[in-house]
Amino acid sequence: MKMSKEGVAELVRSEGSRAQVYDDRNGQTISSFAQAQGYPTIGVGHLITPSQYARFEKYLGGRSAMSQAQIEDLLREDLPKYEVPVKDAINEVITQEMFDALVSLAFNAGPNSYAVKNAIKAINVKDWNGAAQAIADGPKTSKGILVQGLVKRRANEAQWFLSGGLPSWSSGIRIFGSQIKPVPLAISGSLLLFGIGFYLYRKK
Repeated sequence: MKMSKEGVAELVRSEGSRAQVYDDRNGQTISSFAQAQGYPTIGVGHLITPSQYARFEKYLGGRSAMSQAQIEDLLREDLPKYEVPVKDAINEVITQEMFDALVSLAFNAGPNSYAVKNAIKAINVKDWNGAAQAIADGPKTSKGILVQGLVKRRANEAQWFLSGGLPSWSSGIRIFGSQIKPVPLAISGSLLLFGIGFYLYRKK
């Protein structure tokens, strides 16, 4: 499962983006990588490693700027670091909106943050409202301290989580890491029994 196109666009709006390389410590656009006091960064929080300097050199200050499409493509490269841990921890079928909201939360707070873990814990017992509440509670640190600047974003993600309604299926059975939905499984089993019965009938 991957974040939807709409989810990516919403994440870009929530996080903000930069078309040229900047210093993540002070937010200032830089004209050389040596200027960075923190990490040279571009796009939607993409940290540029030394091995990537040649790739992003043309986007240093005073040179070219990334297009919106390039910014979103770069984000797509980074998203598996957040999509995969979320997907692997979930044992229930969820909607695309639920997944998008969780990835947005993981991108901002970290895939191992207590808010992500609490939301997934609720999902795995089909407590959808509890999962939304866990997201809404995300602005609080593990020590209960409220981070005021994230209150609105967590509230938006909680609403986003439920905006697609509830999942149409229950979790079914997991076989080799795949979710098998109960109705198709029942139909397949019925067809198999019918086939065996028909074969035995013809053998008489």
